[in-house]
Amino acid sequence: MQSKFIPNPNPNPNPNHNHHKVPYYQNRHHTTSHTHTHTHMSPSLWNKHDTILFIVAHPDDESMFFFPTLQHLIRTNAGNNVHVLCLSNGNYDKLGWIRSKEMLSACQIIGLETCNVQVLDDDRIPDGPHVIWEDGVVSGVIEEYLVQSVESKASFSGSGCVRIITFDEYGVSGHPNHCDTSRGVCRFLYDVQLGHVDLKLKKLKFYLYRLRSVPVWRKYCVVVDLLYEGLRWFISVCFLFIWGGSRKDQDNYFFAFHPKLTWMAMAAHHSQFVWYRRLSVLFSRYTYINSLDEMKQTHINRSCISAKKET
Repeated sequence: MQSKFIPNPNPNPNPNHNHHKVPYYQNRHHTTSHTHTHTHMSPSLWNKHDTILFIVAHPDDESMFFFPTLQHLIRTNAGNNVHVLCLSNGNYDKLGWIRSKEMLSACQIIGLETCNVQVLDDDRIPDGPHVIWEDGVVSGVIEEYLVQSVESKASFSGSGCVRIITFDEYGVSGHPNHCDTSRGVCRFLYDVQLGHVDLKLKKLKFYLYRLRSVPVWRKYCVVVDLLYEGLRWFISVCFLFIWGGSRKDQDNYFFAFHPKLTWMAMAAHHSQFVWYRRLSVLFSRYTYINSLDEMKQTHINRSCISAKKET
């Protein structure tokens, strides 16, 4: 079964009405939030006309893990070019239709145009900690989404550059769906390199950035981690100033100091906003810091070849 990218004709789906299953929930209203926050990133090499595509596994990943990066990109005149693709609707507890609506509400609070947010409901990649998402399937789903986006949105790839942001191989929390998302994205870019994708995508240039996972003590000791990352960023800037070199490293740090807005975005995920997620909003480093590692094509190829050998 292939994912079909069509609008949901019913904005309030009935969970007991199962004869028509819509692959994703999408809202056509171009509504954005005007809530302000303070974000900082070192001088960026990214073109504001580039398309930025976040690929996550579940509704709430965007608020829980990628908030600082999203906020920065939205507030630097790139809001129209920021897109989020969620590979599942989080239906493990049979709340997929609710969680899809919650994600759109959260993205509005963050400042995203909801027409740029798509939540999939694909039987091949169902939500679940014991489910394996085949990297080839994930790659195909991403390709379908991109082809549909290029065909329907003239501005989607206006600069010819698509920057993909997703999890690293550890998936931040270690959730198998997060890890499989990372592997699937790498597989897609490997297929692009081999030319095994739709012709419409061959003209685009792709870059991959993965959210860095950290040990648990750093993840929740946010003050210590802020000092650690601040020192690391300062050293990289000094190294650049004194010895020259690439600005890539410091360009991939995103900081946000507004937990209230993160709280509001997470609270929009009513069905998931249990006590430990409330604590996470306050103490998790991902509320305040995102460190993105750019993946070179050689690393992507090596990762995919290793994965094939293991299987």
